[in-house]
Amino acid sequence: MSKISKNINKDTFEKIVKKYEQQLLLIAKSRLRDSSMAKAAVQETFISLYVNARKIKNYKKLKSWLVIVLINNCNKIMRDFYKIKSEPLEKNTNLYEDNVEFKYLLDNINFFNIIDFLDIDERTIIKMFF
Repeated sequence: MSKISKNINKDTFEKIVKKYEQQLLLIAKSRLRDSSMAKAAVQETFISLYVNARKIKNYKKLKSWLVIVLINNCNKIMRDFYKIKSEPLEKNTNLYEDNVEFKYLLDNINFFNIIDFLDIDERTIIKMFF
């Protein structure tokens, strides 16, 4: 039996993973709304457990510790994802310069054409508001 750390062995670690994996995956999916990112967050959480097992003083609070680490991992993944997604465009980039159809569409958008896609109740509320 190989030792993972001072306080946890391989069998114990595997039992912890089996016990909490599905619960953590549900939490991660609810936060990230993406299965692959959720799986990555859960994996990072178990890696943190593997690395920091000897620092955990009270294993009765293990689930709380795992959830906190998971949420932090989810937040990091979201920050990294939106950082990549929101990189600024070059200063002189014109979004519809080469696309005539897109330029025409943008130039001819009408507020009333857009609200026609809403349900009748939503459309009524919007029209009454404006």
